[in-house]
Amino acid sequence: MNALITTIIAGAVVAVIGAFAAYYFGGQREIQKQVYEARREEQRGLNRQRVEAFDEIRTRVSSGTQAIIDWCKIVMRVPIASPSENDVESFRAPEKVWRPYFERVQAVTEKADELENELEHLRSYYQANEEYLKPSTRSRLDAFEDQIIDIALGCAMDWNRVMGDDAPVWNAELLRTLDQFEEARKAKRTSFFGFLHGSINNEGLDGSLREFAETVDTVVEEMTPTLQELQEGAQIYRTAFQNERAQYNE
Repeated sequence: MNALITTIIAGAVVAVIGAFAAYYFGGQREIQKQVYEARREEQRGLNRQRVEAFDEIRTRVSSGTQAIIDWCKIVMRVPIASPSENDVESFRAPEKVWRPYFERVQAVTEKADELENELEHLRSYYQANEEYLKPSTRSRLDAFEDQIIDIALGCAMDWNRVMGDDAPVWNAELLRTLDQFEEARKAKRTSFFGFLHGSINNEGLDGSLREFAETVDTVVEEMTPTLQELQEGAQIYRTAFQNERAQYNE
């Protein structure tokens, strides 16, 4: 009888322990599952942030590199617009033949400011979102900053230094003055404008404009090797960042 009772009690204990073990380990598995899902969701969120940050960086790099390429092109084309002395002699109107040149100078100055702003915004965005980017992207961006951004900003600042802080103002004023000279020649039938027309010293006006242009053309000549390297480097980095997108599809 005692043996039977002992067997029954032992069986009951084993059943209770088994039920408790099943409950305990089942609960542990559920907890582990919840932890796993939480970590997985956290990783998904991090991946989304990484992709969003990279896509924005890629867009800004593409825009920035294109801005660099375009600016380099218009800088190197400035001297092409400089008229020869024969051109001035043929037209007998320095203000007319010099207008395209100073329009290009004005465009380069405006684009230099735009380039500086765009590259500074790219740099600021990268610094604010660096933690979300993969190591390969950070390394590429650091190299891009050293080899392209810093040099491009240096060229833009060199241009603005030569032109002066008030370049947009005086360049616009110069173009207005050239307009006035041109209108004066067209209106020479009236006595006042006829007097003004006669008072325009073509040789003196051409000499003043040419003296300034020589300074600008010298700066462009000195910058050209760097600008050519910048164009090539910008294109290489733009392609590299397009290819980098595959790293974020994993």
